[in-house]
Amino acid sequence: MKLSKLLFRSGDHRIDILAKKDDITYAIQCKCYSKDINSSAVQQAHAGKSIYKRNIAVVLTNRGFTPQAIEEANVLGVKLWGRNKLLSLINGAN
Repeated sequence: MKLSKLLFRSGDHRIDILAKKDDITYAIQCKCYSKDINSSAVQQAHAGKSIYKRNIAVVLTNRGFTPQAIEEANVLGVKLWGRNKLLSLINGAN
């Protein structure tokens, strides 16, 4: 995956990374919390996808997701990348 842009400013519509792989564009929201991620993160990622005109919205975290977040992601088509996916991405980069 090619990193297009890092967005670490307030007012960025909660999107932290804009990336592209195989002509598919991603709006990625990163969350590093001690608890599972809730549905508000999913809604923010979905909104950011539209604002930045990306193909796919992603919530990436070191944790898991609440049942409500999983349900919301299924409805909105947001990808949820939890701890296992994060480890896979890290290991794939090495």
